[in-house]
Amino acid sequence: MRRRGTTILEVLFAIGIVIIGILGIASVLPLASRDARSANEASEGHAYGQRYYNDFLVRGFNNRSRWMWFNDATKLTSLFDNTAAVASTSSSGGLASPALRHAVCIDPSFFADALTFSEVAAYPAFGPTQAYRPSLFPYYQDNFSPLSNASTPSFASGNSPRLVRVSLNSLGTTAVMPPKVIEQLFLSTDDLALNVSTKDKSLPAGRVYDAALNRAAATSEYSWLATLCPREPMRDAEYLTAEKFYTLSIVVMHRRDRAWFAPTSSSTNSIPQGERLLQVSPIGGNFVGGAGGRVTFGASQGVEDRIDVGDWVMLSRYMSNGTNLAVVCRWYRVIGRDAESQVDDATGTWTRNVTLDGPDWTFDATLPTQATMVGNVVSVFERVIEVQ
Repeated sequence: MRRRGTTILEVLFAIGIVIIGILGIASVLPLASRDARSANEASEGHAYGQRYYNDFLVRGFNNRSRWMWFNDATKLTSLFDNTAAVASTSSSGGLASPALRHAVCIDPSFFADALTFSEVAAYPAFGPTQAYRPSLFPYYQDNFSPLSNASTPSFASGNSPRLVRVSLNSLGTTAVMPPKVIEQLFLSTDDLALNVSTKDKSLPAGRVYDAALNRAAATSEYSWLATLCPREPMRDAEYLTAEKFYTLSIVVMHRRDRAWFAPTSSSTNSIPQGERLLQVSPIGGNFVGGAGGRVTFGASQGVEDRIDVGDWVMLSRYMSNGTNLAVVCRWYRVIGRDAESQVDDATGTWTRNVTLDGPDWTFDATLPTQATMVGNVVSVFERVIEVQ
């Protein structure tokens, strides 16, 4: 006798297969959404990097006379200066002599942030026993040890490689740029803010108007800073000669955490995480061949250990001819990392193995490499330029 239908058991099996397929698709959707968002941010970040590079040169930001740095040693009334050294006791500080090959971070939006500016202005002079120095990039004391907690810092002998963090003056003046001008130059203005109705989804979205600027408002989710690293000296005599050619890196960030604040306790929440300073140990030696390499990052447990594929990190170190020092820094992209960090509760530190993609790098045990991670970097655009 021929069967002309299906059994309940067969129907249940078919339903089970369909449900498993739907669950499989549903589990992929968040991953696909995250990858699409990351790809979109990287694409937009690259476009912004090219545009900001053109702005950088057209507006003359490569001219030393435009640079203004925060004088955290004396806490001047105006807070900014361009006529004297930042700190005479620091190997990183000071811009008075162009022959000293200073690496510089041009970051006006850091000081333009209202919260950061109020915290920095109200804080006492940044002495050698404190973990932080906002005049440097990253904002840690020259000899601060990354393996110590910033609320109870320990310091190494000698200085560590830091960049001098500078703002910019208005063209033809010695006054620092107003915050509104900085926002227009260093924050995105073409990601328009939209007003969407929460009650009637059928209504079209409308642009938000900024009456103060007399134009459509922008969400300004993208911002940028620039690092300038002088050409590496090849001979001893070059350590004492002025260098005109620098590696310019336009660092584009999405929703950057600009806030700096004075820590009040040893808890993680009281330690700024916008710029993380990490100790670096090479795995397998120097980077050779332009393909990067593997390293081990380490830091205090007070510092967040999150490292994702696609993040960007800046390596920095000193070069020396035995008498003079020159700071070297380059940016790298994270292309692989261990799933979990190794935590050492006895020392209060964590370590994590990471694979980096980028240019060649030489590790020197006597002049250790350190790493700086800035949150939400989506693109780094590099060119060699002339600094005037």
